Amino acid sequence: MTSLRRPSLARDVAALLALAACAAPPRPELAADALFHQDPRWRGGDGAYSIDLGAERSLWLFGDSFVARPDAVGRSGCAMPRNTIALMTGDDPRTAKMEFAWRGTVEQPASWFPDDGEVWHWPLHGLRTGDAVIAFATRLVRDGEGIFGFRAVGWTAFRITGIDASPRDWRCERLATPDSPFAVVVGTAVVAEGDFVHAYALREPGDHALFVLRWRRDRFARAELMEPEWFDGGAWRPHATLREAPAPILRDAAPEFSVHRDAAGRFVMAQVLGFPAGRLAVRTSPGPEGPWSEAQLVFTPPESARERVFVYAGKAHPQLAGEGLLMTYASNHADFGTLVGDLSLYWPRFVRVPAPRD
Repeated sequence: MTSLRRPSLARDVAALLALAACAAPPRPELAADALFHQDPRWRGGDGAYSIDLGAERSLWLFGDSFVARPDAVGRSGCAMPRNTIALMTGDDPRTAKMEFAWRGTVEQPASWFPDDGEVWHWPLHGLRTGDAVIAFATRLVRDGEGIFGFRAVGWTAFRITGIDASPRDWRCERLATPDSPFAVVVGTAVVAEGDFVHAYALREPGDHALFVLRWRRDRFARAELMEPEWFDGGAWRPHATLREAPAPILRDAAPEFSVHRDAAGRFVMAQVLGFPAGRLAVRTSPGPEGPWSEAQLVFTPPESARERVFVYAGKAHPQLAGEGLLMTYASNHADFGTLVGDLSLYWPRFVRVPAPRD
């Protein structure tokens, strides 16, 4: 009898330890933050979307980024390309290698996803398909002064090829995307499920109402994005039939978030809730189109307590190693001069949080 009980006891202990690990309180992963400091020329950025490339490699996509010119001191004298990227090799950010990339010259660094005249691109999420990545982006123009002096003017998508090589050898082409009869930005999060690739879309400019659309996997793999279907009140409608916005699946979503399917089969949305004093939160759903739960608060970043500092851009990175859920957030300052001088801000920060409750 004793010999029969020992394996059972061992399993029980292992299960309890696993449960305790999953239920560990949220905590900053300070050692993991060093991932973003490996290239001394890259001195901070926001966005921080990640795309799983397989084989313990991830593509990271950043928005406005400080990139040092030769005479830069701290962030003073840095260029600020509208976007940069990085290749992460390894699934543990504490030990992984990070190769940042942008275009331009040493004296004048430039955006990796090129500007289109007066229009620039802030990258969103995407998906690897075959030997390529399809990544979405918001198209923006200047619309006033100050850090919020911009306006979204639509969306686009890029196909990145050569991704099994170094980023310096990658190639990028802009894809054809359909016009929409309402203001929308597509690609805030992208997730494959069954025969389809789903993308989440926000009313922007507007109230951040959330929509979901989809393409068949084979068409998405061929970069054929002109004929998606939109979820509209319980049914999927061809894009060509839209005359106005479909019914939103959430009335007021976060401007940035991630969606993934977890080991329990749930769809998990990770976000920041509130502005400017944002807090990390998660929602769950049985399917990509919802219904979505109420947000569960999981962590309050310390930067949220600082005057004129705002916290945003919450996302999960489920392909990275460790228990629970590894999330990042960004921090910024209402005064750009302060942001330049305060090197504690404007780096992605890692936080380990428990798996969401049912």
